[in-house]
Amino acid sequence: MGPRSSAESSSAESESSDPLSRDDYTRVIELLLPASGYLVHELTGMGGFGNPDGTHTTHMGIVRLGPDTQHRRIDIKVYPSATISAAIIHFTGSAQFNRFLSRAARELGYYLSSDGLFKLPPNHPTRAPRPPNLAPLRCPEERDIFDQLGLLYVEPTRRKDKSDVLLPDGTPFWSTKAGAAARAAANPALR
Repeated sequence: MGPRSSAESSSAESESSDPLSRDDYTRVIELLLPASGYLVHELTGMGGFGNPDGTHTTHMGIVRLGPDTQHRRIDIKVYPSATISAAIIHFTGSAQFNRFLSRAARELGYYLSSDGLFKLPPNHPTRAPRPPNLAPLRCPEERDIFDQLGLLYVEPTRRKDKSDVLLPDGTPFWSTKAGAAARAAANPALR
């Protein structure tokens, strides 16, 4: 099993980037931080801030759960439903696993971040930034992202380091000739 063909990829793309509106964001924050008194200071204000392309919004604040407890910083990230699976992978994997999974995606012609999985244009330089007008692929479940990349799904508890980025036969993507062959097949520029 390898990465999906361009025909399959185009049918998997979301019809829109499903950006969050200010009203959507405000409703989510109000649901999570009701007038309970937990939020003692807002670092970003109810307007929050988000990515310029509307892929997610973050609210930062200081909370206190009771008079005898410490103040804690809280970051609440709100993602559109179309890209939540990428956000879940990002926040459940270790930093090292995420780095190598994202690098594997790049080697296979994709861009992966907490904002979604994007199919890069042919011959896009591996280290170049993601083009700004790409729509994320429709991957409602974490498994869909691994399937799109042609990689074995890895449970969140096993997402530790680069040896956990696996080809379908269970061999590590980064330490085998098969991984090099998969990268070359997906990205003709590497041949």
